[in-house]
Amino acid sequence: MKIYLILIALIITFESSAQAQLQGKAKLDSMLQELPKAKNDTNKVRLLSLISFSYSSINPKLGVDYGKKAILLSTKLNWDKGLAISNNSIGVNYHTLSDYENAILSFKKTLSINQKLKDNHGIAVGYLNIGQLYSFKSDYPKALEYYKNALKINEKISDKLGVALSLTNIGNLYFFQNSYQRAIDYHKRALVINKEINNLNGIAINYGDIGSIYNHLSNFPNAKEFLEKALAINSKLDNKNNIAINLGSLANTEDDMGNYKKALELHNQALVINREMNNLSAIAYNLGNIGSVYYSMSQDSVLKRIYEDKNQINLQKEINLNKSIIFTNESIEIFEKIGERNSLRFALMNLSEAYKDKGDYKKTFEYYKKSKEIQDSIFSQENTKTIANLEVKSQAELKDKEISILKLDQEKQELQTFVLIGGICTLVLIVGIIFYQRRKSEALLLNMLPSKITKRLKSKEKNIADDIDSATTVFIDLVGFTSYAKDKSASEVLGILNNIFSRFDKLVKEYGLEKIKTIGDGYMAASGVPEPRIDHAQKAVEFTMAVRNELNKFNKETANTFNARIGLETGPVIAGVIGDSKFIYDLWGDSVNTASRMESTGVAGQIQITENVKIELEKMGTNYKFTKREPIEVKGKGLMQTYFID
Repeated sequence: MKIYLILIALIITFESSAQAQLQGKAKLDSMLQELPKAKNDTNKVRLLSLISFSYSSINPKLGVDYGKKAILLSTKLNWDKGLAISNNSIGVNYHTLSDYENAILSFKKTLSINQKLKDNHGIAVGYLNIGQLYSFKSDYPKALEYYKNALKINEKISDKLGVALSLTNIGNLYFFQNSYQRAIDYHKRALVINKEINNLNGIAINYGDIGSIYNHLSNFPNAKEFLEKALAINSKLDNKNNIAINLGSLANTEDDMGNYKKALELHNQALVINREMNNLSAIAYNLGNIGSVYYSMSQDSVLKRIYEDKNQINLQKEINLNKSIIFTNESIEIFEKIGERNSLRFALMNLSEAYKDKGDYKKTFEYYKKSKEIQDSIFSQENTKTIANLEVKSQAELKDKEISILKLDQEKQELQTFVLIGGICTLVLIVGIIFYQRRKSEALLLNMLPSKITKRLKSKEKNIADDIDSATTVFIDLVGFTSYAKDKSASEVLGILNNIFSRFDKLVKEYGLEKIKTIGDGYMAASGVPEPRIDHAQKAVEFTMAVRNELNKFNKETANTFNARIGLETGPVIAGVIGDSKFIYDLWGDSVNTASRMESTGVAGQIQITENVKIELEKMGTNYKFTKREPIEVKGKGLMQTYFID
């Protein structure tokens, strides 16, 4: 089971370059000593604001109090710039406290004042801070809009610190959308600038974020290298907020490597710091990830390896599962309270997996459905913006539907007039139109769902969910597509994806599979659902080989060099329909997660399968050639024996 959340370092934007370099408890103590001597003038406003800002990573509640003192003095002095500076510092503290609504309110006040003053630097800072808050609220299109505005201004005024911060925040957005290489590219661009201006805080942030991304890609040596560099710098700066984040990220890496005792130690160290600071968001991250560690410990294959290593950890599956549920529920309560929807959906999915292992399929389906509904909400917002690697086709289809509805309304009005004039003849025409529209709706539903499932929906069946004893799940990733899309327009990206995926769709029909969904430049299908079939593994392999051939054909026709990384797993799955109005037919279960891992740990141009798939193929008497790999580390599974197939 995958780790439910990877921590990404919080990017705190600064009011000025001098403020950016002000780090550490010693600096704060020095400012507090100067405060009683300060006169009630603009310099004291700056001092109060800097003290407020410095407390954001140590004691944000106290930071808010000092920020309010700065606002009172600025109001008394009738100094607009002071109000902008003060509100910015308060906003940073509210951000640390996960009070996003008050943070946005404070940053918008700052932005409004700086726009009035025509202060480009201040405007850029406002855009960055507001963008970050929308990112935490999972409104990625709005976040990207603010970040791009900030980047444009910072480049115009040659503010290197501002450019680095903008690039860093944009990199985090791409991480949240699973565009990992693009995220690393943005962070490395920011890192070059931060090193050039000796911005230690920014360097540590980039190191930490790059390390977290490498961990998500299962590149654990690189992950530990970058995270340890980040931790060393933040320890030197005494930045408690970022120290806790680095500890949590290192814990994730230890967890993925199977070092569960160390992972729990690091998560608990981070939790202590975050509770001291009352950083609700970070507390929820820690709790959720501790739950993930206990889930990993509950897995049978992992339990065996722990026993062999004689590691002193509780080996009882039921106890570890219960602990996983307790910690994950605690994280869910906080994520719901502070409105972090993207993190919430991961926690809910984590809870669904834990209940599945306990055999409570009612709760499994309940939490899975909640997670998917949040995911649909987030991604329907993202589809309104030109983020290259997201699927934007659905929004275009939505526009077409809106136009169709308007046309139908116009037709209805005209038909009403005809009814008054034409009587029974027009009534027949209306009935014909209704019949035609119903047939169109049924055809659309058939395109979205398997025909068997469509019939069950039409018969008003509720909570459609099936246990399928054995099916083969396929994950395909287009290697090289991210770099291709980097400098392309959204329409170009969509055109290429539509061309490739349309070819895959035809192959799905040809080999009798069911297309499940596409995610960015990834494609998911399954064989043996919703109708079981004995040769599901064989048909899945035939399909994936045809996919490779079709992609080679596409490359020749278009002079491209795309490649496919493909993973398969065979095993039991739960298949069901999610949503009340926007229906999605989806799969979940351990075999689905493992198929995804087979893709992510695979090699471009190769089809990677598990032992289960190999056994199914051998049962069918196939003559495929299997190339045995060295055992690989798979998240939540430990070491696994896998094969390439030809």
